[in-house]
Amino acid sequence: MLLFAAPLVSAQTIVQGTVRDRIGSPVADATVELTRSSSSPVASWTTGADGRFLFKSIEPGEYRIRAVRPSFYPAFYEFVLRQREPVELEIVFQKEQSASEKVEVRVQHLTIDLQKTGSSYTFTNKDLGALPDPMVESTNDLANNLMPGASDSHDNFLAVRGTEFSLHEFINGVSFLDNMQPHLNVRGATLDNYDLNADYGGKWRQLGYYFFADGFTSGRYLDPPEPKELYDFGKASRATAQFDWQTGASDTFKLLLMGSGSNFEQPNIGDDEEAGRDAQRHLRQQTAILTWLHTLSPESVLNTSIYERTSSDRVLPTTDPITPLSTASRAPLTLGIKSDLMDIWHGHVFKAGVDLFRVRELESFFFDSRGDPDVFPAFQGGLHGGEASAYAQDHFSLTKNLWVDAGLRYDYFDLVDTRAQFSPRVGLAYHIVRTKSVVHAAYNHYFSPPPIEYSLLASFIGHNAMDVTQRVGDVRAYTQNYFEAGWSQELHPQVSLEVTLYRHTGHNAFENHEISISRIFVPVNFHSASSEGAEAVLNIRNLERLGISARLQYSLAKTYFYGPITGGFAGDEPLVPGERIIPAFDQTHTGTAQLFYRSRWRGMWTGIAMRYGRGTIVENGPRLPQHFTSDLGAGTTLWHAEPRWLELEFDVTNVSNSVYQIAKES
Repeated sequence: MLLFAAPLVSAQTIVQGTVRDRIGSPVADATVELTRSSSSPVASWTTGADGRFLFKSIEPGEYRIRAVRPSFYPAFYEFVLRQREPVELEIVFQKEQSASEKVEVRVQHLTIDLQKTGSSYTFTNKDLGALPDPMVESTNDLANNLMPGASDSHDNFLAVRGTEFSLHEFINGVSFLDNMQPHLNVRGATLDNYDLNADYGGKWRQLGYYFFADGFTSGRYLDPPEPKELYDFGKASRATAQFDWQTGASDTFKLLLMGSGSNFEQPNIGDDEEAGRDAQRHLRQQTAILTWLHTLSPESVLNTSIYERTSSDRVLPTTDPITPLSTASRAPLTLGIKSDLMDIWHGHVFKAGVDLFRVRELESFFFDSRGDPDVFPAFQGGLHGGEASAYAQDHFSLTKNLWVDAGLRYDYFDLVDTRAQFSPRVGLAYHIVRTKSVVHAAYNHYFSPPPIEYSLLASFIGHNAMDVTQRVGDVRAYTQNYFEAGWSQELHPQVSLEVTLYRHTGHNAFENHEISISRIFVPVNFHSASSEGAEAVLNIRNLERLGISARLQYSLAKTYFYGPITGGFAGDEPLVPGERIIPAFDQTHTGTAQLFYRSRWRGMWTGIAMRYGRGTIVENGPRLPQHFTSDLGAGTTLWHAEPRWLELEFDVTNVSNSVYQIAKES
């Protein structure tokens, strides 16, 4: 799981711990101050006789704790707070010595999460801001560089751990079913040519506000089917506004408004370009989320959100008289309410919540083959559905240094297919103090609703395909049994190594098939799937004396799908029961590396980002050649006068001009 702890992508959690002296006794009347990495104050606490402190409703990000008490040297602790993951700290005071003795007070770092029972990776707003622009242009770019095992799939899709549909938004505690790939959502292009953005924020009395606007054009909006992009121009714009209003000590309201739109061309192959093919696509989307955060008591917090999203997708037909003609549209509307309760009781962190939403999905499709062997019936229709989810979980310490996550979730999903499931989840993390290690293991029974994009069309084809052997029924939800185990090791303050092994098996696995050359992708289900792999991540967060930070990742993975096809658009490759294939997105070996050097003089920096892939596989065919790409970047601060600054950045992407193919699903 990849998490981005940015200002607009947040879910509150808690920071708690104990202040002790060198012999382990709790220290009372110590003042514990929590500040952001920018030194802005957040909260303070005075410890009681048990030495405990607690900070609730804290946003994810980088923080620093300062603990002081007369007759002790001050203690400092730096850490990264992850979304929805509580942090337990032990701060050790050192007695003040006589004036003749010299004592060095060191800042402690929480290099590895001692309570993390699964594998997730969190990047703060500061982390993302320090990366070169090409790495943060889109969520695909971020995942490809920062998520071990992530690999490009066909047509701008992304595959992670044996699943092609993997990128979903989680905004202010609210999740949406919409996928974030650029041909389905306005979230960046393959390559930006011109980009202009601006943001502004501030505070007036109890009201905080933030505004952001962005517009860009691209001459390579989507991955083209040939090395040289043909008819691949696109443009997009986005705007965001958030208002925070605090009414007293117990209530905070947040209103988030987002709007975006893009127009882009559908890339051609050489023959279609000569024929004058000029198909285009227009996307629009607006989102509103109203959140109420209410403190019930010092140990209990209620977080409730009402949310809405309206989208539209129009696939415009080509005007040439030769190539296949296709037109399609989607107009989904989502309305929902989500509420979470967190309570701390005797060392337990209880969480429970519900998420209820309704979806109206309208879709249409028309196809004229113009001699192409594929023939599809026209479709226009709509459907109302939704999902009801509820969960309860507990995070607690079973014995000293052993942490447990245990929970149960219920999902009821009803759109083109109805499915309900209870999903138990359990995770363990054991901290080996002497070696500064954490061993963790987890089991999850996952429930994934089918991809919402053109799911009605896929189910219509699944019932009305011209070839009766392709009538496989509705698109179905994907259910998985997921196992993982791992080791986290602190090698040095702010230097860590994480190794994870995973295996999952499931039924009705997803993939997506393109209808002819329309760039309309509809989901298909396979009877079952299995995926297993190993991942290693070496993270050098910041070696201040050397000015070096780095992140190295390697993944070994293998995925299999098994027939028959059980739902959606079967295409022309029916599978017999038990027949095994390797999906097109499977890439056995994947590696990435980023290395940066930063100087304190004028904020100068330089860095390199490298990516390696063993190559994806053509279904029932060969594996494509391996590839290696590298990007270079450098920058400096030209002028800095708080709160304003001027920076210069120079980037070169794909220095060696490595051009490689990605296998398609057919």
